[in-house]
Amino acid sequence: MAAQWERGCWCQHSLVRSVAPAPGRLNRQFVAGCDGFHGICRAALPDSVRREYPRIYPFGWFGILTRAPRSTPELIYAHHERGFALVSTRSPALQRMYLQCDPADSVHAWSDDRIWSELRARLATRGFLPLNPQS
Repeated sequence: MAAQWERGCWCQHSLVRSVAPAPGRLNRQFVAGCDGFHGICRAALPDSVRREYPRIYPFGWFGILTRAPRSTPELIYAHHERGFALVSTRSPALQRMYLQCDPADSVHAWSDDRIWSELRARLATRGFLPLNPQS
């Protein structure tokens, strides 16, 4: 939802007006913006009134968006000794895949071969094997 603050939390109450997909209003005493660090909510509030509760995790996420056929009709979460993996189908021909990684990793350390090797290793269970769309 695209939103704009008509009145901020420094007033008696918060009022958020949505502008897309359809116009609407939200009158509440509190509004929590849980759209991530780069979302619109964080930037919409002045520093003087915004409260942040950051949490630093000991792992990072490496994600790819790939043109590939649907792997499965369901979302796949995999717990593996080398880390978590996720496959999320966006459309019949588009998938988003994530690998848990060291937060200090660089994108340059992840070649195409390494990405697909890790996905195969972490997801190859019960007959499921993610395919590299290039092979």
